[in-house]
Amino acid sequence: MTDDVWLIDSGPSRETRLPLPTRAALIRLGSGDLWLYAPTRLTKSLRAEIDAIGPLRHIVVPTPTHLGFVGDWWEAYPNAKLWTPAGVTSEALTNIPSCPDLRLLQPDKAENEWQDDLRQVVVQGNPSHQ
Repeated sequence: MTDDVWLIDSGPSRETRLPLPTRAALIRLGSGDLWLYAPTRLTKSLRAEIDAIGPLRHIVVPTPTHLGFVGDWWEAYPNAKLWTPAGVTSEALTNIPSCPDLRLLQPDKAENEWQDDLRQVVVQGNPSHQ
């Protein structure tokens, strides 16, 4: 897409009844830190590619549907901050060993960590994700 934005396509999800495509966005912030939106399958080759780009510092989990992959990411990047909107509760994160201190996204503005690089808005979606 650009020099600082990558899309990760990991094929159809097995987390839902329908084989829906799963894609993540990886963005290099101005600080050089990486920001991941909607984690997908993490393979050894993908991890190596990400590690070559820079340090992954933020993992944003937008819906409960994306929780199936978070454990692998958290294990690989334990120093990353885990972010979710209010609709994704900490109860849903119990499947993650050593569950991190969950950080809730602000509904009306970008987090301090990326406010200079990204605009942030909450988009209301499927009511089953609340």
